[in-house]
Amino acid sequence: MKRYSLGIVQTHATQFDAPLYSRMYKHKEVELRVYYTRPIRGTPFDPEIGRRPDWGKPKRYRSLTRQRGVINAIRFARNIISARHNLIIISGYFPLYHLAVALYARLAGVPVGLRSDTTLETARGGIKSFIKRCVMPTVLRIYHTGHPTGFRAREYLAYYGLAKDRQFSFPYTVDNNY
Repeated sequence: MKRYSLGIVQTHATQFDAPLYSRMYKHKEVELRVYYTRPIRGTPFDPEIGRRPDWGKPKRYRSLTRQRGVINAIRFARNIISARHNLIIISGYFPLYHLAVALYARLAGVPVGLRSDTTLETARGGIKSFIKRCVMPTVLRIYHTGHPTGFRAREYLAYYGLAKDRQFSFPYTVDNNY
């Protein structure tokens, strides 16, 4: 049986994602690789708690971390696309590097999905809101699928034009009953 190849792109490892990704990695039908786009080694410093957190759970899945520099960023994106995953799920369209990887995947014919936890409650008024209403429908056309982390994120994606039949829930791993 051929395994389903899934790539996940996000900025860095978190204590919430490690248990989910470890579980997915063990699944017999899924080949998982996680790509971290923030070019750092180890756990990032958390200014809210004043230290680097120790999450107490080792990661048990395959991952790659981008190295610093423009050339390395290009190589890293090329590695993601050349893996020919059945689907690449990208966590957010910001930083802009994530949007660039999504566009590159789309142009290369690799299905790409958007993992989003953004809600309409976080929307701002004024010019920024106007620009978002004009730009987001175009941005969302890059993605084949949307992967909201909850009901409100699903509403957000639908509001900006991603059809509900192209949305598939992505576990918000704080709720670890997946």
